[in-house]
Amino acid sequence: MQIVVDPSSQRQHRLTLLAGLIMLSLSLTAVSFLRSRSRTAQRLTAAGGRAGCDWQAPPHPRKEAYERLQADPDLASREPSLLAECEAAPWLLPPRTPALPYAGLHDLGRLLGLRARTLGGQRVVTLLQFNRRFAELVQNCVYSLVKFGGVRSYVVATWTPEDLAACAELNLPCADVAALLPRPLPAAPAETRAVDGDYLTPEWLSIVWLKPRLVLEVLQLGYAVLFTDADVAWGRKAFSAEESLLALVRQSHADGAFIAENPVNTGVFFVLPSPPTINVLSRMASLTHKALEERLLEQAELKKLADWEFVVCGSRAGCHNKRHEMQTKHWDLALFRTFPPSSFLETSDICALEHGVRWGAQFHPRIDPCDSTALFVHTICVTGLASKRAALRGVQWWFLDAEEATEACPTSPGGLPLCRPLQWRLPGAEAAQYSCTARPWLGLPRAQVPRRSAPPAGAG
Repeated sequence: MQIVVDPSSQRQHRLTLLAGLIMLSLSLTAVSFLRSRSRTAQRLTAAGGRAGCDWQAPPHPRKEAYERLQADPDLASREPSLLAECEAAPWLLPPRTPALPYAGLHDLGRLLGLRARTLGGQRVVTLLQFNRRFAELVQNCVYSLVKFGGVRSYVVATWTPEDLAACAELNLPCADVAALLPRPLPAAPAETRAVDGDYLTPEWLSIVWLKPRLVLEVLQLGYAVLFTDADVAWGRKAFSAEESLLALVRQSHADGAFIAENPVNTGVFFVLPSPPTINVLSRMASLTHKALEERLLEQAELKKLADWEFVVCGSRAGCHNKRHEMQTKHWDLALFRTFPPSSFLETSDICALEHGVRWGAQFHPRIDPCDSTALFVHTICVTGLASKRAALRGVQWWFLDAEEATEACPTSPGGLPLCRPLQWRLPGAEAAQYSCTARPWLGLPRAQVPRRSAPPAGAG
């Protein structure tokens, strides 16, 4: 007896079997996803409670711990946990706490060796400069850099004996880099010596031109460098600031990353110790004395080297195309990835923070810590301590209780401000930094920056 199978029945059977396999695959994927979410949740509980956090923030400096230290300054030596608790605000410890591992160490090379961390096989260090007249800005930068930016490898550069002493009094890891000044500063009392805000004076220019010389010195020692100006406040992302910028550079096959500003801004940048990058910084160093004579800024001179010593690219694909072109034409230039400033999603005006200071609160740009571009806020175009502090406070990226009426910044024996966290008085002051869960929170290397049109007439 011959059995005749209906072809349509066979097709139906195959479709049913295929549907079953698809459902099984989806079920297994769902189980895997849920297990992954469970593991993520467990990691989050340990790391502070937010999805995707690959680094653990230091403990909050607690007011109770601070008050214990005030009552018994020797506690810092007997209880190492207090050192860890004050990692983001070491000035809350007794002045010149000897228990800190870097106490009394001011040699740049030795301090770099102690402080640098290894990421993906690369030694990385973060640099910033210190002047005692801007101690409050440095404290806000360090507090946010460590607590939100996840950076523990920072070194603070000083160039006068007075500033070195002040930096050490605040318990910061301070390097004496006076030998790198392009010209000695004139003898003057510390309180009258030029700082940021004394625009284009010879002393101010000498300090400005210290930056490329300092970075070159550290690159030549084999370290990748994240440089931050003191007037920068850092935000919290899923990965530390150093990890984020290193990832951005590597996925772009670049030598460094800069804020985009015709073509670059040097307030914050990350560079690898590659030969092309060292060539750029060496070229900058060779221009120093001529620039000082002509009263030229280091950022303006760097821009003149574009397309001669380095080229820029603004996207991952664009960087890959540019790298391919450079290899094809045998161009031995540095390739720098640029990224938008933090106010990008609100306005295309690079000086947006300055408008808020000048014209009032309604002109402050909205800078959402959860935006992919908001890795940090830099007070571009704003000059002077009071104005920079007002700009950061206006966009809610000032994290210290520095209001004069609150007396929240007591002074050290040397007359330095010792600012306390604003959240001690206003518990919600940092809440926005912990509110992000959507994909843009992953930051610059993990999220596409959306295209945006120019702002409407009169905006920003």
